[in-house]
Amino acid sequence: MKKQISFKEELRRSLINHALLPFVLLTFAVVLTITAIGFSIIRRKNIDSATAYSNEFVQLIENYSKEADKISERLSVSLFCNQSEHRVDELTEIYGFLNRQEIRGEFYLFDERFHQIFGTRDDNVLEGYLENHLRMNKNDKDFWKSAGFMYDDWNLKRATSPSCVIFRKIENEQGVTGYGGFVISADYFPTNPNRGNQFMIITNRFHRAFSQGGEKFCNDRGKILEPIREEGLSVANYQWCYVTRESILDGRVYIYAISECTIFLQIVMIASAMVFFLSFIISYVIYRSAGKVAKKKTDIMYKLMGAFEEVKEGNLDVTVDIRSGDEFEMMGNTFNMMSGSIRDLLIRQQELTKENTTSMIQALESQFNPHFLFNTLESIRYMIRQNVDLSEKMVVNLSKLLRYSIQTSDKMVILAEELGFADKYLQIMLCRYGERLQYEIDINESFHEIEIPKMVMQPILENSIKYGYGENHKTLKISITSEIVENGIEILINDDGKGIEPELLKKLQESLEVRHNYSGHIGIHNVHRRLRLIYGENYGLTVESQEGRGTTVRLFVPEFWEENNVTESIDC
Repeated sequence: MKKQISFKEELRRSLINHALLPFVLLTFAVVLTITAIGFSIIRRKNIDSATAYSNEFVQLIENYSKEADKISERLSVSLFCNQSEHRVDELTEIYGFLNRQEIRGEFYLFDERFHQIFGTRDDNVLEGYLENHLRMNKNDKDFWKSAGFMYDDWNLKRATSPSCVIFRKIENEQGVTGYGGFVISADYFPTNPNRGNQFMIITNRFHRAFSQGGEKFCNDRGKILEPIREEGLSVANYQWCYVTRESILDGRVYIYAISECTIFLQIVMIASAMVFFLSFIISYVIYRSAGKVAKKKTDIMYKLMGAFEEVKEGNLDVTVDIRSGDEFEMMGNTFNMMSGSIRDLLIRQQELTKENTTSMIQALESQFNPHFLFNTLESIRYMIRQNVDLSEKMVVNLSKLLRYSIQTSDKMVILAEELGFADKYLQIMLCRYGERLQYEIDINESFHEIEIPKMVMQPILENSIKYGYGENHKTLKISITSEIVENGIEILINDDGKGIEPELLKKLQESLEVRHNYSGHIGIHNVHRRLRLIYGENYGLTVESQEGRGTTVRLFVPEFWEENNVTESIDC
C-alpha cells in the first residue's frame, strides 16, 4: 500500500524539487560542462601539438635520409682518403647541408671494417657506441634503409644521450667500401620545450623514450610507463595525465603528447564538493522553513481529506465548512457543490451509457449491404426469363431475408434462426453461382438455442464469396461449424478460396483492434464491434488465412448470456 504523504511534507518536497533541485542540477551541469570543455581543449591542444611535432620530426628525418642517400651514391671512400680535392668537395657539400638544418646533426664516415675515417665532432665515447651499433646492425637490411635510435646500454649511468642514427652503405663494383651517415642527438629534442604542463616524448616502436627530460614518465629501463601508452586519461606517478599518441614512419616511431591534468581535476572536485555542501545546507533550511509555512494549512487539508474519504466510502451527502478566506475556502465550497451534483451525474451517466449502447448496436445492425439487394434483384430479373421456378424461389428467400433483417424488436436471436438466415442467403448465392458454389452447415444441435446477435454471419459469408474466387479458384466451398472452447463457443466460417495476402491480412487484423473503422472491411468490423458491445471485450471475431488455401473466421461468443450484465463493461 502506498504511504500517505502529508500536505506539509508535500510542500517541502515541492520546494526542494522545484527550487533547489534545478539549482543543484544546473550547477552540476555547469561543472560538468566546464570539465568537458576543459578536457576538449586539452585534447585538441594535444592533437595539434602531436601533429605539428610529428610533421617536424618526419620532415627532419626525411631531409637527413635523402642527404644520406645522395652521399652513399656519390662519395668514394678510396678517393676521400687519397685525394684531397675529392675530400674537400664532399666535406663542403656535407657541411653546407648541416648548416642549413634547423637541428644540426653530425656526420661520420667508416671504412668497410667499421674503422672511423672522418667525423664532424670528436667524441670518443659516442664514436665507440656508434661503431658497435653499426656492427650489430650490419646484416639488418631495414637499418640501412631507414632511421633508427641508438641508446647508451653499456653505461649503467647512461651518461650519453640517445641518438637518432641515419646511415647508408657505400658500395662500388667490388662491394661495400664503407658506411656513412648522420647522428642527431636527443639533446635537440627536449621533453618540455616551453610548453607549460605539456610534454612531448619521442619513442621507438618498443616505447623506449628518445626525448630528453621525460624521466618521470619512464621506468628504470627508459620505457614509457604502461598506464600512459594508450590515449586518454590515465594516472602516472600519482599524477593525472591526458595522453595523445601519434604513430609515424610506418609505426617505427611514436610521438606522445602528455598534458598534466591533476590541478585541473582537483579544481573540478573541489567545486563539486562545494556545490554538494551548499546544496545540503540549503536543503535543510528549505525543509525547516517549508514545515513552518505549511503547518497553518495542515488542519484544513486534513478536514478536506476526511471529507474525500467519506465520499470515497459512498457518502455523497457530506459537506465541509471552511472559513479561511483563501483558496482553501474556495476548495471547500467547490467540494460541497461537487458532492451535491455527483449523484445526479452518476444516474444520468448510467442511463446515457445504456441508451448509447443500444443506439450503437441498432446502427451496426442496420448496415445491410445494398449491393447484395441490387445484385439479387438483377439475378431474379435474369432468371425470370430462364427459370421461373428458380426465380420464384429466389424471391421467396429474398423476402424472408428482408423480413428477418428489418425486424428490430429483438437484437438477439437463437443460433438456429441465424443459421436459417445464413442458409437462405447461401441458397440465393447458389442460384447465382450454380455448381461453382458449395456449402455445408454442421452445427451441434445442442448449440441451437444459444443467443447471438442477429445478422452476424451474412457479412462474413458475403466476404467469403466476394473474395474467395480467383484465377486458380473457380469453385468455392463454404462450411459453418462449431466447437467448444474455454469460456464460450466458437462458430467457424471456413472457405477454401484464394485466401488473403499477408499484408492485407495484417491490416484487416489491425483494423479489428480500433474502435472506428476506416478500412474497406466494414461488414467484418461491424460484426466484431457488435460482439464486443454486447458480450464484452473478451469476445469478438478473429480472421485466419493462408494465401491459396482459404480463410477461416471465428466468432467467439459465450455459451450463456444475460443482458443485464452488459452495459457496465461496454466502452462507449
